[in-house]
Amino acid sequence: QKIAEGLALGQTLGEGGMGLVRVATQRSLGRQVAVKTLKADVKSERATLRLLREAWVTGSLEHPNIVPVYDLGLGEDGSPIIVLKLIEGLPWSEVARQAPKNGEDLLEKNLRIFVQVCNAVSLAHSRGVIHRDLKLENVMIGRFGEVYLVDWGIAVSLRPAPSGRLP
Repeated sequence: QKIAEGLALGQTLGEGGMGLVRVATQRSLGRQVAVKTLKADVKSERATLRLLREAWVTGSLEHPNIVPVYDLGLGEDGSPIIVLKLIEGLPWSEVARQAPKNGEDLLEKNLRIFVQVCNAVSLAHSRGVIHRDLKLENVMIGRFGEVYLVDWGIAVSLRPAPSGRLP
């Protein structure tokens, strides 16, 4: 299904080895979302399958500490588009050393974040999924303290997936 018509793409939020994440307005709901697509110079069958698998893995792991996938579809050029919750915040790597504003101890603040990451990983492991890229840059802290484990691009499943959707 082509979903690009329903999105008004905005500025680039970040990019990795094969993916590009941009902010967009989802016209049907009038809300801001994050849209992940393939970078123009890496479009291939292999890259397309990797992006689809990232969407399938992330979408299968509904948890308060895992970034929600809102939609998956095709862009104008036929390549996949993942529509995700837009996280307004910073990576844990940028807030790990910032003193908490509420008088909380720095170690306590980071341990609270770590516990929430562990909860997300625990859910994934209970379903046989291994993230394989846990690092501070892949944990986003929202404006109100929400914690999200992101970037499931190299995750693997230890269980056979008859659909072939999970690597």
